[in-house]
Amino acid sequence: MITSVKNDLSDASESLEHLLKKYAGLTIAEKVDVGARVNAIKKNADKLVELVKDDVKAKRKGKEGTVNGEIFKSALTLVPTTRLDQKLLKEERPEVHAEYNREVVDTRITFEPR
Repeated sequence: MITSVKNDLSDASESLEHLLKKYAGLTIAEKVDVGARVNAIKKNADKLVELVKDDVKAKRKGKEGTVNGEIFKSALTLVPTTRLDQKLLKEERPEVHAEYNREVVDTRITFEPR
């Protein structure tokens, strides 16, 4: 692995571990700021992971198996799943769709500059 990338990953990991240790001692205002900044970090981390997963899928050509890294390995597995096609149910059996759907309230917290 490129040394600078290896160092960046090590620094990022250490920084997050440090934040976790300090978190309890922060004020709520500081915690909100930490949340906002970590949320941005998480979005970038999620994007990187998705890019890696896309590369692993391409390398495996969609077939099960592993791809080795220098330290870790990734495993692509195909897991059969059954999901309800809500769109089709709503189109073909709207009364059943209406009967079993419930309105719920999700809690969302967003971060933006003041």
